[in-house]
Amino acid sequence: MFKQVAVVGATGAVGRIMLQLLAQRHLPVQKYKFVASARSAGKPLL
Repeated sequence: MFKQVAVVGATGAVGRIMLQLLAQRHLPVQKYKFVASARSAGKPLL
């Protein structure tokens, strides 16, 4: 089974915590998608 995870609001406070948790846990996910608002364009995720 192909597992995908999307993090909406990736540059916000909760999104950053989600990114940290995903990095710490080695989940069997094949594809990640990080989504943020247009005003966050160019901002680093971590």
